Amino acid sequence: MAVMNVNPTRMQLTKLRKQLATATRGHKMLKDKRDELMRRFLDLVRENKELREKIERELAECNNHFVNASAVMSKEALDASLMSPKQRIDLELSSKNVMSVDIPQFSSSTRTSNESDIFPYGFAFTSFELDDAVMSLNELLPDLIRLAEIEKSCELMSAEIEKTRRRVNSLEHVMIPRYQETIKYISMKLEENDRSSRTRLMKVKDMLLDKVDKVETLLQNVAKTLADNTNYATLVTAPKYTGNRLKFIQLSQVEPGQVLMVIVTDGNLIKNKIIQVDTELDNETLLKLNLLLNSSLNGLTVEEINLTLISKLTGQAGEYSKLIRDILDAVAEVAGSPDDLQIYTSGATNIFKYPELSTQSKASELISTFEEKKELTQLVNDALNKEDNNGIQIYIGNETPVQTMKDCSVVTATYELDEGVKGTIGIVGPKRMDYEKVVEALKSIKVQLDSKFKDS
Repeated sequence: MAVMNVNPTRMQLTKLRKQLATATRGHKMLKDKRDELMRRFLDLVRENKELREKIERELAECNNHFVNASAVMSKEALDASLMSPKQRIDLELSSKNVMSVDIPQFSSSTRTSNESDIFPYGFAFTSFELDDAVMSLNELLPDLIRLAEIEKSCELMSAEIEKTRRRVNSLEHVMIPRYQETIKYISMKLEENDRSSRTRLMKVKDMLLDKVDKVETLLQNVAKTLADNTNYATLVTAPKYTGNRLKFIQLSQVEPGQVLMVIVTDGNLIKNKIIQVDTELDNETLLKLNLLLNSSLNGLTVEEINLTLISKLTGQAGEYSKLIRDILDAVAEVAGSPDDLQIYTSGATNIFKYPELSTQSKASELISTFEEKKELTQLVNDALNKEDNNGIQIYIGNETPVQTMKDCSVVTATYELDEGVKGTIGIVGPKRMDYEKVVEALKSIKVQLDSKFKDS
């Protein structure tokens, strides 16, 4: 069976499924109609056969009476007796609907109810054989009318049965199989597209993970090189996404009762979370939910997902409104939570080269700060938030947000991997550091990192 020439889309799939359901119901109704028409048709055929046989017998008997009458009467007398009919019969036509077939209904009535009005002649000059012939014809008339009614009904019902049979065969052998094959074809194409999308997503994730590994090695080398060249302590942070706009959400069932939610934000950062669900979701439902979420949340920040939008989405989700609420809560939790900041340090021992920083207490505090890195996060966030002077920030003494570095000078620079994805390079040294040399070194490293990330 040839597949219909349609676009393999979900909208078309839904439309074809509705048409298949309609065709299936229509096939059953037409088949029932055909069977009922056939039953009534056979009843009429049997009645027609019996009635015709009866009429033929009575007509033969009536003919015998006329033969006997013609034997005892002259032809002229017989013709004169029957020339002017005395009684009149009125025939009325109506119809009755049987399974959408209008079959005729005949009803007859006589001008008068007197039985003797059927004889258009006097009894003095006619034979009793002629009386018998006229009476037999009068008795035969209702059967003749009924026979005409039945035969016309059989003709009409036969035509309707044939038409219904063709429709049933067309639906059963052509339309319904074609719908089924087309639905199967579209479903397979959509499943193939889903697998392709999932494969592409996994490839992107692998590429990003590979990129992360390369970035980690690069930043460690940058920190070490910068420390060697400046003789100061250095720090370099991994790129951090400073925004939280949603680009893509993918729901996939991993196990009964568990749905994997993958979120892609600006900067192609990928986050995921397992969501517990009460019921098992089929692929069609998951696709509908994916479409609903992506069409409504694409390009929005977590802060822009307000009560109005939540109410709209839950209303559109219908019976899955609770699941939508759980998903939105998970989106807010995953996309809105800050990532762990990776900080790479080097040259902490260079602190001992400067007498003002080499005392036991000061050196111990600075070394501990570089090892634990907790306070360094405050410094990095402050540098990212200011971004003055083309990304170069200089903190001298108490200006630094880190208390353990109040006797130091800190110079930071911001590099950019992509829009909204930024990192920080920092140099920590004594207050009397060579600021010009340090700033030039940071600018050079910043330019190189910007170029490196954009080319990769």
